[in-house]
Amino acid sequence: MAKKMKAKDAATSKRISRDDYKKASESVAHARANAKDYAGVAGQTTKTFVERHNLNRKAFNFATGLANMEPAKRDDVVRSLLWYLDCEGCFDSLDMFDPVADDLEAILEKIRGNDTSSKVSDASTVSALAGAPLPN
Repeated sequence: MAKKMKAKDAATSKRISRDDYKKASESVAHARANAKDYAGVAGQTTKTFVERHNLNRKAFNFATGLANMEPAKRDDVVRSLLWYLDCEGCFDSLDMFDPVADDLEAILEKIRGNDTSSKVSDASTVSALAGAPLPN
């Protein structure tokens, strides 16, 4: 942890030149502006995609966030999420699984080593789990 600077230390701390400060400040401002632009583009791309394919935006963003995690961290998040959902009573009404029951069974068979990928394609699994209609 960095130690707090005291008033007397501030007066004697090493200073950089105004030119160096201006360059650093402009560089940071430029990077922040680019980050805002990229975030805006990513947000608009997500919005367009989600609307076009009638996806749940929150679930889509959560899934893409998981996809970008390192595997061990992602596994921990998914396991924890399933436990938390169960604790919250989200699985008390199993009706929500009726539309995707066959796909869930296929996923479980794949996990158990009895790959039944002929029963369900990856696209249909993802679409079904996301609640989206299958592509034609």
